[in-house]
Amino acid sequence: MADQYWVRVVGYLQPPPPREVLYTPGYYRSSNGALPAKVPQEITAGDRLVYFALGPFSLYAVGTVTSDPAPVPGDPQRRGVDVKTDVFINTVMKTPHLGGIVLPSGRDLRLLVQQYRYIWLSPEDGEFLVQRVHTKAGAKD
Repeated sequence: MADQYWVRVVGYLQPPPPREVLYTPGYYRSSNGALPAKVPQEITAGDRLVYFALGPFSLYAVGTVTSDPAPVPGDPQRRGVDVKTDVFINTVMKTPHLGGIVLPSGRDLRLLVQQYRYIWLSPEDGEFLVQRVHTKAGAKD
C-alpha cells in the first residue's frame, strides 16, 4: 500500500539520506490507540516521509520513498529503501516547531516522536504536514 504518510524522527536537523534503513520495532501505526485495517505494515515505494528533528523539535524536510523495502543482510529487523528529498529546510529558524502545530485529526504527536522512529499519519494529517513544510521552505522569514 503506497502513498502513505509517515513522520520520520531523527535526532537533529540534517539532510535526509538518499537511503533509509528502517528498523521494524521503531514503527508506530495507530491513529487513536487502534490499528485501522488500511494502515500499512511498513514504509513502501510512493510513501512520503516528513522529517522531524527531535533536538530542535521541528519539522524540516519531506522525502518520497522511491524503492520497496529490501532486506539488510544479517539483520532481519532492518530493511532499506531509497528516498528522494523533495524539500529540505536547512535553517532551524525557518522550520515549523511541532509544539505549535494542531493536526486536522486533533492527534498529538509530541509524546510519540520521543518514542518511535516512524509514525504513520492519516492522509489528511500527512498532507497537512507536507504543506506546512513546503510553505515554510518558501517563506521569506
